Amino acid sequence: MVKALSSLLAFVVAVALAAADDKKDDKKKPDKKTPDTPTVIQLDASKLPPELLKKLVEAGGTQPTKPQPAKPDEAVKKPAPVKAISLSEAINIAEKQAKGLAAKAERKDHPEVHFKIEVLDKEGAKIKVELGADGKKREKQDDDDKPKEKK
Repeated sequence: MVKALSSLLAFVVAVALAAADDKKDDKKKPDKKTPDTPTVIQLDASKLPPELLKKLVEAGGTQPTKPQPAKPDEAVKKPAPVKAISLSEAINIAEKQAKGLAAKAERKDHPEVHFKIEVLDKEGAKIKVELGADGKKREKQDDDDKPKEKK
């Protein structure tokens, strides 16, 4: 009889300890969501078959939205890059504009492609001509000749 009572007592203690552990776990867990709280599921639509994606969108009742650009600058379209003319083409253009012969010519790639050409006119005077990558006259910029400062 003592053996049966000790077994019963051990059983009751084990059940009491298990119940105490359950109460501790309940305190750590957040409250269950109410039925009114929506469930949000995020999926990578590029990895789903188109038919399944269409059905999911219909079931969700909303239309998929296009992702917004990360930066406002990305929303502004930049002009398409112009294919640069060759140095010999730039020399021909500069000689026609200045009505003389080229004495010195160079192509610069920074900050953008452009050409610097020195043309000697009929009297021997130097005329500096700057052309953009498209062959059009470019405003002279002093920043191009200065070497960059090392940081």
